[in-house]
Amino acid sequence: MPAHFNFHFGNAYENTDSGEVLFDVVKCDNMMLGGTQGLADPVWYDLDYAKEVPYSKLIRYIFTPTGTDAATGATTFSHSTKELSQTQVDFTSVNPAVSCVKHRYVYAACGSDMSQSSPVQGLVKIDTENLSNEQKWLPEQHEWLGESIFVTKKVKEGKEGEETKEEGKSVDEDDGYILSLLFDGKKDSSEFVVFDAKDITKGPISRQALPVKVPFGLHGSFAQGLTYNAEDVMRRHKACLAVDSKSWNTMTGGFSGLGLTQDMFN
Repeated sequence: MPAHFNFHFGNAYENTDSGEVLFDVVKCDNMMLGGTQGLADPVWYDLDYAKEVPYSKLIRYIFTPTGTDAATGATTFSHSTKELSQTQVDFTSVNPAVSCVKHRYVYAACGSDMSQSSPVQGLVKIDTENLSNEQKWLPEQHEWLGESIFVTKKVKEGKEGEETKEEGKSVDEDDGYILSLLFDGKKDSSEFVVFDAKDITKGPISRQALPVKVPFGLHGSFAQGLTYNAEDVMRRHKACLAVDSKSWNTMTGGFSGLGLTQDMFN
């Protein structure tokens, strides 16, 4: 298969009927970032985003078994590709319930410009079975949405005589919520935002201001029932400061979500 560059995979699975292996990946032809890589200033300090950052798209690779190699006995494959969206995307995610099995929807961060590369800023929902059914939401020009995480909606048990659903199970693959962090560049502040995964075009159905800013970062995660008390937070804050003090480590507490350490006492 032709060489390419990719940051993230959406999902992958095997079609047990045909033996085909399919995976959805954020693909671009190359990744050549200008700037002073490896020096004191990060690469993005002098980066012309539209000119230097390739326009990345969600591509499906389909590997079809063609036979068996006579020498090794290994299965041989041919491959084909399918473009799933014209939108510039990155930071893909799916409902965890369909991880490594057949999926329909892929959620991703998206750029605001369909003609050239732009920093990922909004949210897109790609329907891999009906590509014309793509949904998209973009915030204000000065707002930036981080990686979006799918969380399953809990279904309450029905009344007597009605069909009941086991709590925590979804009826549809997109029956849930999309969680993310929204950074406001004008106000230098952050919000925790929640979308209805069935219709992200409505925008956030909940926006909660955070007590500290969380700088626009890379990845997010969700852990059911995980909470920290003040003592836990301060212990982690001290650990971040310890990392920052290591001159040999260019990763600091100011990178991605760890940036809350910068504002802990401001």
